[in-house]
Amino acid sequence: QVLVAQGAVIEGDLHTQEAVIAGQVSGAIHARERVELQATATVLGDILTPRISIIEGAKVTGEVKMDSGSSPKAGNSPQ
Repeated sequence: QVLVAQGAVIEGDLHTQEAVIAGQVSGAIHARERVELQATATVLGDILTPRISIIEGAKVTGEVKMDSGSSPKAGNSPQ
């Protein structure tokens, strides 16, 4: 899990299972499970995740892509 605290600034892409963002991220966020954007979050980049929670006040400049197919579940095999 990645936690970007309020006031923190990350420059670069994040690849993780789960991300909780309260600070600023300049780059893409790729999360296999979920992303949570808290009210103080600012994301300058695309977000790719099967589940997302956005609290009022959070800012996103980029695309939000929720593709459950990008996160294979246990027991499922690609055909």
